[in-house]
Amino acid sequence: MTYNPRTFGQIARFVTEEDITGGNAGIPLVSEDIFSVDGAPNNIPQSTWADIGPTGSGATYIWTALDSLSLDTEWLQLRIKHVGIGGAASTAVFGRIYLRKNGSAAPAASATLSCEMYEWADSGGNAWEEQVTFPLVGLDSSNIFEVYYVNTFSADSIELWLAGYGVNG
Repeated sequence: MTYNPRTFGQIARFVTEEDITGGNAGIPLVSEDIFSVDGAPNNIPQSTWADIGPTGSGATYIWTALDSLSLDTEWLQLRIKHVGIGGAASTAVFGRIYLRKNGSAAPAASATLSCEMYEWADSGGNAWEEQVTFPLVGLDSSNIFEVYYVNTFSADSIELWLAGYGVNG
């Protein structure tokens, strides 16, 4: 399902232009608790759907930024920062991040794609790409969502921030 922020009736907190460009170094203010997808302590493996939720939700990966959300919260807006470095010499390298509501059967395909980047690694294997996106993702009744990623960069970093949340109107 594609979420359009203009169709949501009630918004508890939504990222503003000031959050993106203002005095907080571009980090939205809902929570500065960063969730590292592919780094410590989570180290979620590539090419597998992983569930992320608040403390006590039963999710495999816990993100305390979700702890204060009420259980009637139906969606999140995330700030994803994905950085890819290096790759096989003289090849195209890429990174893709997919999001979906927990329990969904939607595959890692265009409908769930939330961040995608490509770069060309030169003959020495040098490449660098960074992308920041603000996708929306649905939540189940326990405030859990799922993430999936694939990457051919030699090294990468995927970080999530909570930028907004709400219920359908």
